[in-house]
Amino acid sequence: MCPDFKEEVCPQLSVPPYVCNGCPNRHRCTLKKRIYSAKSANDSYEKTLHEAREGFNISDAELADIDSFFSPLIKQGQSLYHIIRNNRDTVPCSESTARRLLLSGILEARKIDLPRAVRFKKRKGKRNNMKVDKKCREGRTYRR
Repeated sequence: MCPDFKEEVCPQLSVPPYVCNGCPNRHRCTLKKRIYSAKSANDSYEKTLHEAREGFNISDAELADIDSFFSPLIKQGQSLYHIIRNNRDTVPCSESTARRLLLSGILEARKIDLPRAVRFKKRKGKRNNMKVDKKCREGRTYRR
């Protein structure tokens, strides 16, 4: 409340690990404490991961605007790079966002509509070579 008041800060909080968990005076100390909790840190981490993987953070109106801008030009045979470089002032999003929307199938235009898009066959996985025990071959030779 007082403008001259300065809260006293524990010197333990100014050096790594910036918490009071290992402080021997933790129970007697009257200063404001910071305690590390692994569970809350993990929950925060998982929440961040979940939010990062939710998808595109654009409204339906913005998506319709992006689609109406890029799809006709892509269907005319222009590449994304060409569209963005020639229309710098009117582009509604970045090149990477437009490419992600196009490749994920959200836009009306598809990847195959791009002039240099190539469809590759799916790569074959590694063959599972079964290892044979060498001892099972003992005594099995062509010599008589």
